[in-house]
Amino acid sequence: MQTFKWRSGGKAFTALGAILFAMAVSGTAQAQSFSAYDVNHIALVSGYTFNINGVPQTDLSNVGVSGTYTLGFATAGVPIVIQVISAGSVLGAVGTTLSVSGIDQFGLISGSSFSVTTPGNVITDYNGATDTPWSSATFGGGGGYKAANFGNADFLHGGSEFSATTDAQLGAFDFTNISGGPASLGAHIRVGGANGITYFVAIDTLGSTSVVPEASSLAMLSFGALPILGLVMKRRKQLLRK
Repeated sequence: MQTFKWRSGGKAFTALGAILFAMAVSGTAQAQSFSAYDVNHIALVSGYTFNINGVPQTDLSNVGVSGTYTLGFATAGVPIVIQVISAGSVLGAVGTTLSVSGIDQFGLISGSSFSVTTPGNVITDYNGATDTPWSSATFGGGGGYKAANFGNADFLHGGSEFSATTDAQLGAFDFTNISGGPASLGAHIRVGGANGITYFVAIDTLGSTSVVPEASSLAMLSFGALPILGLVMKRRKQLLRK
């Protein structure tokens, strides 16, 4: 095999070496940092199953406990509905709801010093059979599991992406030796069906939340509604003087 050499800073590099270096950089880039999830904070509203050690959870107060975390779609053909709860999210304004049709990554993430061991997982289809396990992965300042990609049959299917009972419905993911933190739930989801858009998200709460207007909404109130309110009050005073 012919190799080509060039010099940079007095050191020789081969074309093969450059290719291997590029592959290494590419592999490292795939491990998303915590900031990738931190920009999109969501609530799980409906259509989901979430258990820790076999117990259905009504909140996320037990996140960070060692054990088995089960996440997936509750009903065949029904999407998981999520709500945006952080300003500046690429998912939309605070209060926006979207339908999740696929999940191919799930784990414990953290913006602080954090470590976790991922010893194994079981992916279960809608018919109760087991599917191909996901691979352990490091991401989001922590770690978890991921399917090969959204083109792989073992990612979790719901909503319009459900096609048969042989589709993957749930994942039971083991997390042990948890230290540091605090930890949050992180996932990679797809919204809008097979040709939809994928996002990294941090799952902050279960159930819908009260919507707090974003700064842009408050600005509209200041420059729009308040002048109108002033005119109404002025008119009221004029009527009282008559």
